[in-house]
Amino acid sequence: MPKGITSEQIKQLPERYQRQIQSQLSAAIASTDTCEDGKPKRATRNALEKDPQTPRIGKAVYLVVLLFRTGTNFDLDNASIKPFLDGIVSAGVVEDDNCEVIQGFIKLHRKVKKKTEERTELEFWDADYFSQYIEAARRYI
Repeated sequence: MPKGITSEQIKQLPERYQRQIQSQLSAAIASTDTCEDGKPKRATRNALEKDPQTPRIGKAVYLVVLLFRTGTNFDLDNASIKPFLDGIVSAGVVEDDNCEVIQGFIKLHRKVKKKTEERTELEFWDADYFSQYIEAARRYI
């Protein structure tokens, strides 16, 4: 049982939360591989605090910014991505946000129905793979 939580407290929760807790605890126990000496190879407790497992992108990418918004009455150029770029560099997702690493970015609007569904998502597309398609899609109107 996790530290600080008693089985009595869990029993007071709604059934779906009890099932979720049981499922997560079972998965954590099952995923702990042991070495020959019987000690776990990895501890699931505090794993994210010790090693956040941030993916490192070591190749050139295109950054695709998906803006999920309720309205369509805003300008894409006013949606600043600078805080996101600074955040992914700060978190170590990419080493730098220069043009060698992030060769370009695309902002795409996606309509959602509720304000609570609004969000911004980042996708990283392999620049070596997608460059040919981006160049093929260029047409001058």
